[in-house]
Parts: sequence; C-alpha cells; structure tokens
Amino acid sequence: MKKRITIILAMILFLLVQLSGFSSGYTMNSTSDNPPEQLQIPDYGQYILNDLENDSSVIAVMGEIPEIKQDEKKEEWLQQLDRCINQSSNKLHLQMKENGGLLLGYGYHIYGYIVIDIDSDQKERVDDDVINDLYMMVNTNWINQSVSNVPVVFRWSITKNDDAIDDSIELNPADSGMMVEEEINQTNNTNLLGGDENTTNETEIDDISSKTTPGFTSLALILCFAILSRSQ
Repeated sequence: MKKRITIILAMILFLLVQLSGFSSGYTMNSTSDNPPEQLQIPDYGQYILNDLENDSSVIAVMGEIPEIKQDEKKEEWLQQLDRCINQSSNKLHLQMKENGGLLLGYGYHIYGYIVIDIDSDQKERVDDDVINDLYMMVNTNWINQSVSNVPVVFRWSITKNDDAIDDSIELNPADSGMMVEEEINQTNNTNLLGGDENTTNETEIDDISSKTTPGFTSLALILCFAILSRSQ
C-alpha cells in the first residue's frame, strides 16, 4: 500500500513539473524583448498632396486629404482608403498591364492617399481622359461624409524584364509606407505592418508550443526515480 501511494505521488510530481515547464515557456514567448516597430503615421493634410505635385514621377494628383492629427482618426482614414481600393480592385485589375492595360500596380500609402502606378513605356496612351476614367473607377467607391473626393496620386513606373516592378516603386510597407493591393503578375494584400496575419498567427502558435524551460523534464525523472528507490 505504501509503495502504491509513493508511485502515485511520484506521478503527480512529474505532471506538476511538466505543467510548470510549459507555463514558463509560454511566458517567455509572450514577453518578447524585440516587439515589432509600429509605423509612424504623420499628421494628415492637403500639404501632402501639394508637395507631391512637384515630384517628377507624379502624373496627376486628385482629391483631398483632410487635416487629421489624432492617431485613431488617422487609422480610420487608412481603413476607408483600404475599403475603397478593395471595392475598386475588380475594375482596376482589368487595367493591369498583364490584361493589356496601363497599370503596373495600385494600393494606398501611409501618408493618407491612394496610389496608382502607370507604365511609363506607354506614355503616348495616357491623357487627361484616361486619368479621369481611372479616377472615377476609384472615386465611385469612396464613402466619406466630410470628403467627397478620394485622394489619388497617379505616377509613372517602369518594369524590368516585363515581369517585375522597378525599385522606384517602393513595395515594402515597413520601409516606404506603401500598402500594395496589386503589382504586376502578383496580388498581395497586406496589413499596416506589412505581414500576413494568418502566417504570423501560425508562427506564434508554433513558438508557444515549442518553447519550454530546459531541464524540467530531466529533473522530474530524477526526482521520480529517487522516490521509487526509497520506497523499495
């Protein structure tokens, strides 16, 4: 009877130590020493579009950006841009170069406007009517009570080997603030951190399940064997 009780106590001790090790591993994973850096969103205003008008790569600037200084309001504005470009994506996709159109990409920028990149090799096909038509494809999906015209920046871009966007198109959201909706031969939906939420979540789950404090399993086995030896 005494031996049976000793064995049961040893098993309980082993389970408690294992649970302690898992808990310790979870804590280490949830308190990362290197949290991801948040993108710095500037204060919004029409000055942003005015400055872009002097950029040699910019074809046209349309719409308006309201003055916004509160972070929550800025995020709401970006979410409205995201919804607008998503609802316009079907029509814009038909205008992509791969479909015989003029576009190399489109998306929205952290500075608070939508970007449409046009193939600079087809400048002869681009005029005011083309720009206005493209703008209407986007503006018809814009819903905002205070701003009736969505801010859109049209700019020239070039391709390399007909299948890659030039480095002048800044596609890394963490570096440039460009949230890419689509680029030539590739569709890429991103969040503000430039990552894939599904991939990130799966990685975090794997990390949590694999990180345990080293040595707990061995210590538990030693204690169990010691208790069993004394009971014999």
